[in-house]
Amino acid sequence: MRPPARELQRLGCAAALGAIVAFPAGVVFSQRESVQSEAPDSKTTTGSALRNTEAGTLNPYAPNILSDPYIVRRQREMVKA
Repeated sequence: MRPPARELQRLGCAAALGAIVAFPAGVVFSQRESVQSEAPDSKTTTGSALRNTEAGTLNPYAPNILSDPYIVRRQREMVKA
């Protein structure tokens, strides 16, 4: 059985009003910055990338991912196959 159209209108208005109030409130109360203010220290990133490369594992956060020996080796293996 369908609810009367009047109730559906009230429900729709309540949902729209809730979204109008909740979205700005969430943005205000979250207090998160949308852009990163400072870059991470490159020395620790590069050092961890070197350690992981020597171990033969991939560090997806390495700044030199395209020249990473692990990536180059894996790409050559895939091309040969």
